[in-house]
Amino acid sequence: MFFIKRLDVLRQVVTDFKELSRRGRTLAGMPTIESVQTFSVEGLGRFHVKEVTLIKGRIYYLILCKCMEPDDFSILEKDFGAIIGSFEFLQ
Repeated sequence: MFFIKRLDVLRQVVTDFKELSRRGRTLAGMPTIESVQTFSVEGLGRFHVKEVTLIKGRIYYLILCKCMEPDDFSILEKDFGAIIGSFEFLQ
């Protein structure tokens, strides 16, 4: 629900919004949604974004990797994947 509403708001703010992929995954034993999007922001250019969304108890986590140059996104995405894979919850 939060994930879909967030994408709806994003679509209203940016131009050329396109969700390139969406999949469920597990992060530190918690179910998450992983999404890759691309869009333009007037005056700033084109962005590629990979986000991981999860809800643990009453806390909503949104972890983002944003890149203004789509050519650099594939390099950053590998680092982002490694960082996300190393997450754990202490409580």
